[in-house]
Amino acid sequence: MWTAKDNGNDISWGNAVKYCQNLRLAEFSDWRLPLKIDPNFPDAYDWLGVAHEQARGMARCSNFRPVPLESSYRAAIVRGGVDPG
Repeated sequence: MWTAKDNGNDISWGNAVKYCQNLRLAEFSDWRLPLKIDPNFPDAYDWLGVAHEQARGMARCSNFRPVPLESSYRAAIVRGGVDPG
């Protein structure tokens, strides 16, 4: 399940993760950043929920390129399990 809109402004990867963790919407509290394999992935520059290179201060955005954690992008928000198949 996706939210109807993203978070509304550009924020860092860490703040995007916190935003999802603190979001209470439609009686749900298990919101997260999407993964590349989530269905209906938005065609925009949004943060992904996996920061493969955090040790080097990098995360991934929706075009799957590494960007600095302090970069600012919007947070697309999703909940529920992911079916990798």
